[in-house]
Amino acid sequence: MSLRKGAVTETQTEVPPFDHNVDELDPNPIVPEDQVLAAVNPTEIGPVAGAPLFTPGEDPDFEDDEIDRWSFPNIKLDDGQFMTDELELGKDFKCVVINSTPKWVMKNTRSEAKEEASVFTYDRITDVNTGEYLKDIIADWKEQGWGVEWRQYSEKQAVMVDGEGELAKALVIINIPPTSRTVYSGANKRFKVQHGVKKPRDYVIRCKVGKKIEVGKNTYYKWAFEYVRPATAEDIGEV
Repeated sequence: MSLRKGAVTETQTEVPPFDHNVDELDPNPIVPEDQVLAAVNPTEIGPVAGAPLFTPGEDPDFEDDEIDRWSFPNIKLDDGQFMTDELELGKDFKCVVINSTPKWVMKNTRSEAKEEASVFTYDRITDVNTGEYLKDIIADWKEQGWGVEWRQYSEKQAVMVDGEGELAKALVIINIPPTSRTVYSGANKRFKVQHGVKKPRDYVIRCKVGKKIEVGKNTYYKWAFEYVRPATAEDIGEV
């Protein structure tokens, strides 16, 4: 048995959206209405839903270079602070969102804390890190008496605005967890009405630490979003 451990920090204290056993991987798992990802128009914001943000070897000038989500800092909200693996960003940061795709996390349930494991996937068929088929992982988990839980994230590629040091004008990946995906969708639609913007890359957005949620002994923070100003060519460079 191969045990996969994952640090899904943003949701370790959240109430799971659903939990079920399966014999084989369902390519279209049932998701509660409040967890369904809002429809994305790929002509407006990014690639076809379910596709990774980056295609390996996509730069014709460097055919042997591979670009993926690990090529850029990943920003998450952990215990009321935005951070990457190396840096703390504090309570807010500004950026321009230029791309977006859904990402799934598959976790085991009914396991001991030391046996908790998680797998990241874009296509709900293979592990994004190892390429292993999820149906084989699920079968492995089932033998251990574990269940399966799915959580849907929104992974966004963005350009930092007013960032300092390593994050100055940096390309970053923003990982918005299940409990805040619809918050972003609502904010984006609101900005279209209030400010006349057509696409997320048209404006600078401030990502902020939102409301603290307490469910029993568990607590987590929602993301919040604020319109700053129209984006300029200088903000996003040649991206």
